[in-house]
Amino acid sequence: EHKVVFADDVEIKGKLYVSQDQAGSITLLANTTSTEIIFNEEYEVAPEVTATIKGLHEIFYGIENITKQGFTILISQKKDYDVEFSWIALAVKDDLIAKNPGEDPDPVKDETVAVNVPTSTATLITELTVSGNPIVQGELLELQASLIPGVENPTITWLSNVETGQISGTGTLAHWGGSSLSNTTDVTFYVIVEHEGETDVSQQTVTVIVPDTSPEPTIVSGCLDDTATNYDMEATEDNGSCLSAEVSTSVETEEDAYPEPVVVLGCTDELALNYDMEATEDDGNCAYEEIVTNPTPTTTEEIVLDSTPTSTEGMVVFEEKNQVGASTMP
Repeated sequence: EHKVVFADDVEIKGKLYVSQDQAGSITLLANTTSTEIIFNEEYEVAPEVTATIKGLHEIFYGIENITKQGFTILISQKKDYDVEFSWIALAVKDDLIAKNPGEDPDPVKDETVAVNVPTSTATLITELTVSGNPIVQGELLELQASLIPGVENPTITWLSNVETGQISGTGTLAHWGGSSLSNTTDVTFYVIVEHEGETDVSQQTVTVIVPDTSPEPTIVSGCLDDTATNYDMEATEDNGSCLSAEVSTSVETEEDAYPEPVVVLGCTDELALNYDMEATEDDGNCAYEEIVTNPTPTTTEEIVLDSTPTSTEGMVVFEEKNQVGASTMP
């Protein structure tokens, strides 16, 4: 066996020739509704398969039962003529499965295996029932096959498409349990009944739920904004406490916002000699320069300044405190 692995992109300018297991044509014979394609060699994983109908036909068609060994093409109704299809199969390792946001991005591994079952040649089984669907891994599943009347001492075989777990029972009643699946899986159970040269196969699919046993993540509340002054790099959940650099952490009271004015007493009259530009409230003590509106006449005689003048008609009289002088007005 020769295998070449390319670690980078490959560009092919010529033609690409592939094996019969990768592409081909198939004819669905008249008056049939399905045909099966079997690969010459088994794939490592079930391939992705596309099929295209040749010509125009008023029918629906699809692909099912894709396994590592082959697949089936089917049509919605029989035709009285042959219908041709072309198909391509490409195997993809580590195929990704679409996930919802926040889910584990790792792909779920396929834990099912292909099951080779014979083709039914007669109707021997009327019903295959199960005790529950879905079930949780660890629960015991009961399977019951009902046969048509007259089928006595048949050979009954039970199979499943998973390698884990065990089916116990060889008659029409069987039990399955003890599985160790890694992920929630659809498990298909088959019952094969053989009687007097005839064979019948019935199947039932059950979803086996595998509980998530991973520990709950630890939630750390804090500020997730790395531009905030209180950013917490260990926080996993924002608690709405982020602070910007311009926001003060102190609580401003009404008194802080509107403080009482400072009162400075003094003279607030700009014309006063003792005007105080810093005063906010007048204290009534403004002083002004004395202005004489009626000048007092004098003579060459000495006038004692410390005197109080009185006026009489035609004369200015000084009441003596130390000396008195008089002068007649002209």
